[in-house]
Amino acid sequence: MATTTKAKVLELQRLFLSGGKNIFRRCQLASECFEDADFIDTEWGGKEDAARASFENLYFSDVAGFVTIDRLISIYRAYPNESTWESHHYRLPDMLAMFLEEHPPEAKQTHERPAWKARAREAEEQLGNVEAQLSAKDRKIAELTAANEELTRKVYRLEAKLETLTATECAA
Repeated sequence: MATTTKAKVLELQRLFLSGGKNIFRRCQLASECFEDADFIDTEWGGKEDAARASFENLYFSDVAGFVTIDRLISIYRAYPNESTWESHHYRLPDMLAMFLEEHPPEAKQTHERPAWKARAREAEEQLGNVEAQLSAKDRKIAELTAANEELTRKVYRLEAKLETLTATECAA
């Protein structure tokens, strides 16, 4: 981790405490800190989400609920020239409106509510059909098992008769 990143974090803290027109510099520093992979790895164990949450709580709590640190960094990266921010008097609502106008959020997919009752009826019908098929197969298995047992008995009787006939022929 570069020592300049630690210095940036300290300056970020100082700027947060001083308030005023420093929002541009705070966004700039935060953006630069999050571009430093070594900083994220060393200080946050590679957990960028934890780092963002901490930065948001420590250095951007004055705008919490209005705009996230991710959005602030996106705004800064879209408008990295301080003159743009200055022309809007460093007002976040103006910068956010301009950003959203030029970078509209992706359209959310419409979510249709599943027809659970109809799906349940279909599933119950399918279950009834499967149960009927199983019942028919169980009956068929029982019939075939009984027929197999009857045929096995007949085979034993025929084998016994064959042994008797063979023994009779050998004796004669």
